[in-house]
Amino acid sequence: MFEVRLSHEALKCYRKLPTKRLRQVNRALDQLSHDPFGGPQIKRLHGPLEGSLRYRIGGLRVIYQVDPKTRLVWVETIGPRGGVY
Repeated sequence: MFEVRLSHEALKCYRKLPTKRLRQVNRALDQLSHDPFGGPQIKRLHGPLEGSLRYRIGGLRVIYQVDPKTRLVWVETIGPRGGVY
């Protein structure tokens, strides 16, 4: 299992989410703790965000990086599709 940590920016966005979205994000973070590389909602990013991955939750995106050596998932940001890229 991987440990999931949120950056300060991601934590601010997380706390502002409505209850329904919060449940969806919690499920996504739980799935990331089990397998941060696989799944239909996960894609590797290119360009300025190369090295990061994104998890799609409807109109929201969770942008994160994975360190397999320390088994850590670092969530950089959570936000609407147009605002996180």
